[in-house]
Order: sequence, then structure tokens, then C-alpha cells
Amino acid sequence: MKRLLIIAVALCGIGISANAQTEKKDTLILSPRDSLIFQYADFIAEMSAYQHPRFKLYKTDNIYNLIKLDTATGRLWQVQYGMNKSADRMQVAIDDTSLVWDEDNLRAGRYELYPTNNTYTFILLDTERGYTYQVQWNTDPDKRFRIPIY
Repeated sequence: MKRLLIIAVALCGIGISANAQTEKKDTLILSPRDSLIFQYADFIAEMSAYQHPRFKLYKTDNIYNLIKLDTATGRLWQVQYGMNKSADRMQVAIDDTSLVWDEDNLRAGRYELYPTNNTYTFILLDTERGYTYQVQWNTDPDKRFRIPIY
């Protein structure tokens, strides 16, 4: 009777441990070190949003005009402000077409704008792919554009 009881307990123990092993295949068990690595990666991802803002304003040589850049898509606007109530204030597109084909993979900070010696001309750089574009702002709508530099 004792032997039968011991065998029954041993078989139940094997069944429980076998069941526990199949459950462990579906779950990921992290060591404390790995858990810290994942927490650190999440922290870095959150901080990159602060380091790379989605929109940036760039000064021009004209004190009343700035260029607004969507750093994730490369879209650009000319922003004009005034010093008194009757001044013209506006935000107009230089080129509001996204340069990114896959909208699911937007990354703030991908595009940067660099001034040139020409008051109206900037260079737009795709920091991931290395593509460059000439950006022209102007009070005349026909003279505003973004074109690739090949």
C-alpha cells in the first residue's frame, strides 16, 4: 500500500512538472539583467522623442519669416509674423508633400534643414538615406519650392 501511494505521488509529480515545462515554452522568462536591458531600451525610446522634436522652426535672414519643418516627413511651411495688429501673419506651404512612403515608420529627427549663403535657400537633408533637397522660401508663392539635388 505504501509503495502504491509513493508511485502515485511520483507519477503526479512527473505529470505536474511535464505540464509546467510545456507552459514555459510559451512564456519568456527574463533574468534580472535582461529585464533591466529592456527597461533601459524603453527609456531610451521615450527620451528620443524629447531629443528629436517632430516640428522645428528655423530662422531666415528676414526677421519676420521662419521655416517650419516636419522632421519626420520633410514637409515645410513658411511662417510669417508681424509686430503690430495690422501686420500680415500667415503660414503657407513651401511643400507639404511627405517624403516618407511608409507612414508607419515615421521617425522624428529624420530631416534637418541647413541654411546657405543665399537668404532664400536652405538645404534639406534626409539623415537616414542621405538624400538632399534645395528648399526655397519667398513671399512670392511662385518662388517657393522643394526640389531634389541629384
